[in-house]
Amino acid sequence: MVFDYDVDQDEQLTRLFWADQTSIMNYAAFGDAISFDATYNTNRYKMVLAPFTGVDNHRRCVTFASGLTLKEDEESYTCSKAKERKS
Repeated sequence: MVFDYDVDQDEQLTRLFWADQTSIMNYAAFGDAISFDATYNTNRYKMVLAPFTGVDNHRRCVTFASGLTLKEDEESYTCSKAKERKS
């Protein structure tokens, strides 16, 4: 499993990204095209759910990864590991 998260100064979760082993294998096999559709304020924590999905060779939807974020801005959608590599 791969995951990454960030918290704010009050130790409250601000974003979370995760992908399990099946999702990673699906991405390796079917990751030619990715659909990203963030929902807005649909859970009790007011966090945005952002699934990364695709279609397998049987035309079934498969999940590559998922994320939760507090804000819908570029910084929130950038994984903190990727930000660390830039600096």
